[in-house]
Amino acid sequence: MLHYLHPTVLSAGKLATLILDRCKNLMEVKSEKRLESLEKISVNGCLSLKEFEVWSSLIEKLDLSKTEIETLHTSIGHMENLKSLNLEGLKLKHLPNALSGLKSLKYLNLSRSGVEFDKPQLHVLFNGLQSLEKLHVTDCSNLFELPDNINVLQKLQELRLDGSSIVTLPESIKHLRVLKVLSLENCNKLVSVPELPPSITVFNASNCTSLVSVSVSTLRMMGKTKCISFKDSLKLDKYSLPYSITESLHLTMMSAAFHNVLVRVFDNKLHSYNYVKVRGCLPGSRVSRHFKNRTRGSTITIRLPSCTSVLGFLLSVVISPGVANANIYCRCYSADGTPIGENTRWYSVIESLNSDNVFMWYDPYFSDSILKLHETHVSFKFYSEEGLELDIIKECGVHVIGPSEFHSVLGEMDLEYEQKVELGVKLGLALDIQRQVDSNVDLPNLLFAFEYGWKLQPPMQSELESRRRAMADVIRKQMWDLIFPPCPAAGMWGNITQDFEDRGLGSGHGGEKVRSKDKGIARVSLLPSEFAPFGR
Repeated sequence: MLHYLHPTVLSAGKLATLILDRCKNLMEVKSEKRLESLEKISVNGCLSLKEFEVWSSLIEKLDLSKTEIETLHTSIGHMENLKSLNLEGLKLKHLPNALSGLKSLKYLNLSRSGVEFDKPQLHVLFNGLQSLEKLHVTDCSNLFELPDNINVLQKLQELRLDGSSIVTLPESIKHLRVLKVLSLENCNKLVSVPELPPSITVFNASNCTSLVSVSVSTLRMMGKTKCISFKDSLKLDKYSLPYSITESLHLTMMSAAFHNVLVRVFDNKLHSYNYVKVRGCLPGSRVSRHFKNRTRGSTITIRLPSCTSVLGFLLSVVISPGVANANIYCRCYSADGTPIGENTRWYSVIESLNSDNVFMWYDPYFSDSILKLHETHVSFKFYSEEGLELDIIKECGVHVIGPSEFHSVLGEMDLEYEQKVELGVKLGLALDIQRQVDSNVDLPNLLFAFEYGWKLQPPMQSELESRRRAMADVIRKQMWDLIFPPCPAAGMWGNITQDFEDRGLGSGHGGEKVRSKDKGIARVSLLPSEFAPFGR
């Protein structure tokens, strides 16, 4: 019931921490002098607090959230040690220029504030906050655009813009090399998503009802555990290239499975903590055609090849509206109906859906627990602890990952030519080790020597060079086939035209789309950069 803070409280010479959370009747917190010891102060939830004026050069954490504060004192810019500033829910109309002086700030929360965001002012702010690691600007309807200099925030790891009026993101966001979390949920005016940095592990664009364009490379985020969601982004399903997006998600999961082959070899054990997992969600009512085994309903039975020919399983299920706050699980059963291995689930609770959505995931722990039992016929059943009815689980699918897909996955990875060759050699060695392929050299030692740059004896050096040449030939052929896809002699140019359009190499991708009346002519202007690998 505190209404008033006595001046002696803030004059205490050794006061280091002051917590006044939820003092709903407190109207002001002021100090007439600079405090020498104060490191942390919080007035979170002081619903009547309108005036705040406390200054200490030692303050590292300041929480002013959910108060009636309308202006910030200029002294805030002199808190050179401030690392965390929470302004959520404040009545601020404008951000004070003094904030750009917070050179040590790592966390800034401006969510649910009344700030009228000005792009030039944000430009100045970003230039000053180059230590920032987390920026939260959620449910801010006055945020329409981010400045192009967002790339100066080179330490930014988490950016949350949920519920804002953002229309698109600046192209320079792809240069944020350590960005891991990008959340755009309920950004109903978001139209397009540009290329994003491959460091991202969580990307959420759920319920972005105006979204029509997504950079395909945004989804090809290799080498890290990923969660990618476009749940209920309805226009994406209707107007964009769902084939390309689905294909990219499938590629990301496949690349994770092949990455885990390397993990198994280097860690020499199953259930490694370095495993990569991938989860993805898209609007849609059918399991992707990339899943070779798919059926209506919630259960599917398949025959497995030998254990050395299976690297894991990709799972997919179509859920219809009607499910709310439920977990979706998958369990595997042997031919006689006995549960085998561990169960797996979509990573979080599925909340209410507005449309059919396709959920896909790859769980290496689930795969390992099944493959070590050497079963030949298995069934996969999708279910919920809430007891979902079968008509809500519309379809399910399982893709069995095999070594034969290795080259095609490698060819699609967004890597430089030399990087593909090096990675291809490593993956090829790891696959041969897993399959226990006979060789004249010690393949595990060769892989470790290659990975860590050890000096090789002549037989191993010869084997490595042979594998490099073979892999380089495969990748060059893939790149050549991409530029000049093979086609039958009859109707050759028409087939090339259609193939380039199908591959997205038409207008806007370095080529000019062919109109229907231009039969017999395929005009394709290839960019010089596309020939770079051949120049090398």
